[in-house]
Amino acid sequence: LLLFAPLWGLFLRLDLGALAAAWASEDFTPLSVALGNSLRFTLLALALALPLGVAYAAAARRSPLMDLLGLFPLMLSPVAVGLGYLLAYPNLRGSLLLLLVAYALLAYPLLARALLPALRSLSPSLLEAARVLGATPLRAFLRVEVPLVFPALQSGLALALAAILGEFGATLVLWRPEWTTLTLAIYERLGRPGEAPFREALAIAALLALLSGLAFYLLDRGRGRLG
Repeated sequence: LLLFAPLWGLFLRLDLGALAAAWASEDFTPLSVALGNSLRFTLLALALALPLGVAYAAAARRSPLMDLLGLFPLMLSPVAVGLGYLLAYPNLRGSLLLLLVAYALLAYPLLARALLPALRSLSPSLLEAARVLGATPLRAFLRVEVPLVFPALQSGLALALAAILGEFGATLVLWRPEWTTLTLAIYERLGRPGEAPFREALAIAALLALLSGLAFYLLDRGRGRLG
């Protein structure tokens, strides 16, 4: 009940009229713009987080220290991550790259945590056999091990995607008006008194939950077919 009550409450209060009003709103960032930004930024950040997560998982599977260091982004508040990037790279203030890197930093540990158990379960003899046949370490990893852990990689991608879609803290710190995402569109409307903005915020929140659930379903379905 505690897990599903918030979702049920969200969808029970969903107003399709409010969703339509939010789509082409003149008082707030239109939902069409926020949705496009969220999807675009999520895909770009995943493109950064994927190689980072895979590389970290490959390095951390035999190193407890690397394993621990990789958890560091999860220990930080996203707001602290955003502020840290502003202080570390003042010349990139207002740069979309800074926002995407912050997303990737917050998402790659989730991807790697899903991948690590699968990598650790593989026999070292697989890589050794590939090396004997003339494959480089990188080629052996990409051609032999990655296909075997692909279902776990899909789970990690689903977690990372949901984390980026729902990210708020770092987005708020690094935000520019033209970069408004779904979470910031909700925040905009909740900051304005009245029933209409509140209903629009609920509708956008329901859409965000639906998108995250759909991503999980599609990736899990693909994993099941692969298995």
